[in-house]
Amino acid sequence: MHPGQFSTAYDLTLIARAALDREDFRRYATSKTAEFPNPRKKRKKPITLYNQNNLVMDNFPGAVGVKTGFTSKAGRTFIGAAERDGRTLIVALMGIREPSDEAARKLLNWGFKNRDRVVPVGELVTPLSDQTTAAITGANENLVEQPTPRVQSAVELTASTQEPTLASLSPSAWGWLTVFSVLAVLAMVAAGRKIFTKRRRGFVR
Repeated sequence: MHPGQFSTAYDLTLIARAALDREDFRRYATSKTAEFPNPRKKRKKPITLYNQNNLVMDNFPGAVGVKTGFTSKAGRTFIGAAERDGRTLIVALMGIREPSDEAARKLLNWGFKNRDRVVPVGELVTPLSDQTTAAITGANENLVEQPTPRVQSAVELTASTQEPTLASLSPSAWGWLTVFSVLAVLAMVAAGRKIFTKRRRGFVR
């Protein structure tokens, strides 16, 4: 993760809620094993992958996912979810000290046991409906990028209406002007010496 970027348990919960709305995700998240093609040609037997979520592997009542994980900054991260009696609870854990699945079990069991007595301290933002998403997408498609007109600065406007002056020359222009001036002076001196030498020779003769 790039310095300055971070995530929260709230963010993980929003992602989990959106994922659990998909039947295919629930099917994948609750699968205990999956057969993966073996990249080695000599061994045709597929590789068996095992779900790392112990809530699913140990048949925790109503378990529907969601993910395990670990980062150097957040430590153990875990999103556990279970569905009982038509209600789904999601637990998002970050930086926990005990085994992830054990902490999730305790919280989920406590949540289902006390769900009718708990007073929420807040609510997750309401998901965007399909109509709202379609309206936003349609509005974005109708936006046509217009070329931004180039605005001239005051210096450019002044320069376009007035003749260039010595005061308006850049340092590089001043440098070239100096070089040309020195060359011109040297050329004049050389020409003067040549004329003076010719006249002197004439007098000597």
